[in-house]
Amino acid sequence: MPRPPETFPFTWRDLACRIDHVRDHKIDGWSRLVLRLVSPRGAPLPVSENGHHVVETEEDKVVAAGGPVAYFTALLDREALHPRYAQALFKWKQADLFGR
Repeated sequence: MPRPPETFPFTWRDLACRIDHVRDHKIDGWSRLVLRLVSPRGAPLPVSENGHHVVETEEDKVVAAGGPVAYFTALLDREALHPRYAQALFKWKQADLFGR
């Protein structure tokens, strides 16, 4: 029987996020991590244009990373190094500056 997800709120670079950690009830040792941007609305994430990202992975990898928050923090930090994230962030800040 499925267990309810564990929820982890956290902040990454001034972005309020939430992770739902769902352990697979059919495949032992498998997890589904769902990242959602809470605020500010519409801000880009390095792994998502719509503020929502799902990772299905082995539970051991989540534990080795230090838990769901550490897992996603490392992923976001790594992906934020890509120039496309800098461009998306610049566009979002410019639109916010002009009230669009």
